[in-house]
Amino acid sequence: MRKTSGLALGTAIVLGMNNALGSLLLLVLFHGEQLISRTGLTLITGVALMVAGVALCSWAGSIKKEVSAEEAGNLSSTDSKMRVRKGVLLAILSGAFGTMFNFAVVYGDRLRSPAERAGARPVNTNNVVWCVSLMGGFIVNSAYCGYFLTRNRNWSLFTARTSVRNSILSIVMRGTWKGGVAIYGMTVSKLERFGPSIGWALIQRTAIMARNAMGLITGDRRNTTNRFRCRMISGLLTLFGGIATVALSALG
Repeated sequence: MRKTSGLALGTAIVLGMNNALGSLLLLVLFHGEQLISRTGLTLITGVALMVAGVALCSWAGSIKKEVSAEEAGNLSSTDSKMRVRKGVLLAILSGAFGTMFNFAVVYGDRLRSPAERAGARPVNTNNVVWCVSLMGGFIVNSAYCGYFLTRNRNWSLFTARTSVRNSILSIVMRGTWKGGVAIYGMTVSKLERFGPSIGWALIQRTAIMARNAMGLITGDRRNTTNRFRCRMISGLLTLFGGIATVALSALG
């Protein structure tokens, strides 16, 4: 997807679809009567703000890419436009299927109930669901990476001098990400009936905001234009507004 639509655009589409389907679709399917209630309308408003924030961040990413292409003398052609269209299609499919992660929580009672009967605290029973749902992602990603490592003959990179440092960073990243998922599972159980809708919107958009904010703080966006920075900051502020609005819906 990165080679076809670009990381910024692809991420925006994937997470936009994730948010819309993972939050609003659950609200429609399980609490359709609450759509026009105070909580439902607040949640819809918050999700809309979040999607707008992602669009602004994506716009900023596309501006940065255009500037880089112009500096390299590599302007878009008919060929690259076709690649972008393919990338957008892949991003849409990825976003749609990515919501299954949240649906696993909603339909995971048959896994949570035995865990609770075995002595697990209710707040921790979603960890059983993660073991099953994340296994599917592990198999697919392992097969995908293994295929390209074999095709490109890159297995030797694991014995390079920097491999130990990179492996440690990967383990730390994985540990913090899984910790976030575990906390999300605990949070969903505390948010009662709107938990999956509200929690999913919050975790997705907070991740986007944190990633882009860290990019600005660490200087990853140093060699950029004022137009890029303006769009990115506007996107982050809009995301923050959406997160705050969704949080308010949890209080309604």
